Amino acid sequence: MKNNVLFVCLLKNNENYIPYMFKIFEMIKKDLDKKYIIKILIYTNNNKDKTEILLNNKKTEDFEIII
Repeated sequence: MKNNVLFVCLLKNNENYIPYMFKIFEMIKKDLDKKYIIKILIYTNNNKDKTEILLNNKKTEDFEIII
């Protein structure tokens, strides 16, 4: 039986860091996927940059995004 791991992120105006963040999450998931169920919850609002657009492009069952 696999244990659950949940990463929770709060973001605002972070468009420059989103590609790096998802790269890190993908590396974590790849390394830990055999032992754990990895889920990522991202909450964001009132962005003045492209943060929401970039996050919406990454929505999958592993990456839950609340805007």
